Amino acid sequence: EPLEAAGGIATAAPLLAPGPLLVVSGDVWTRFDYAALRPRIDAMREAASGSRRVHLVMVPNPSYHADGDFPLAHDRVELEGPDRLTFGNIAIYDAALFRELPRGVKLKMLPLYREWIRLGIVSGERYDGPWANVGTPADLAALDTALGSEL
Repeated sequence: EPLEAAGGIATAAPLLAPGPLLVVSGDVWTRFDYAALRPRIDAMREAASGSRRVHLVMVPNPSYHADGDFPLAHDRVELEGPDRLTFGNIAIYDAALFRELPRGVKLKMLPLYREWIRLGIVSGERYDGPWANVGTPADLAALDTALGSEL
């Protein structure tokens, strides 16, 4: 049975090196420059444990998720506010956040995000470039058609 994202990361936690880790959903297509996250990773590695320990890449809301997930105020992800964006399924996490979670158990990320945002440890950035969540075969076919037309 699938463990969801948090359950999968928690189950893999003993295999993960301490410090920041980049997690990208396998069903996301994007031209996001992952190398641009290097300064953020370096800063997280050097920061005190109470500072920002999660960084989310946020994207404009797709039509199927028009209300978005969270607002982004400067570089801080918040729970409430206008101009909500959608989490783009690209994130940096402090691996320690998953070490105390149960292993082999289905766990969703949303409750963790809410708690981490309440604690003030979540930063974020907006990405306006090409991005698609390929959740179904129809999504994949549409993306393939769109990319084919670029050639």
